[in-house]
Amino acid sequence: MEPYQPQFLPSLQQLNTHLLYLLWLEMSETEEYNLQLPLWRSVNNQDQSNVRCDQNVNWDGWYRFYLGGSSAAIPDYCVAKNRCGTHATLYITQPHPTQINEIVTRTVCSNWGSSCCNFPSHTINIKLCPGNFYVYKLAKPSVCHLAYCTGTAPSF
Repeated sequence: MEPYQPQFLPSLQQLNTHLLYLLWLEMSETEEYNLQLPLWRSVNNQDQSNVRCDQNVNWDGWYRFYLGGSSAAIPDYCVAKNRCGTHATLYITQPHPTQINEIVTRTVCSNWGSSCCNFPSHTINIKLCPGNFYVYKLAKPSVCHLAYCTGTAPSF
């Protein structure tokens, strides 16, 4: 004799199938991303003893930034030169997306000399993911020594 199962309760197999389907619905191409953890990218870092260059990085896929264990974001303001472990700091010139799963294209500029957008600019893609964090599809800067900066992520 089989145990009683009311008809209105799904079986464990049906529940698992349903949960997997819901997880599949929530997934997108940005569910897989690369982590960037280095503290040298911080807008507060003024150390110039080991100057970095993101032109030497093979940016492939989406990246999520962390600073000290917290989600970080590329600043949307001109960052002072000689910060972020580099000479010319890279930042975006427009705001981050505000809607979950929204992907925007933003212009990247670099602060050097007397200009907040000295070297040729380029664009990157930014997505606001469920869980309120950003991922970035980055591009190589035009020359060295330029590197992406990170700062505190906006509050939601």
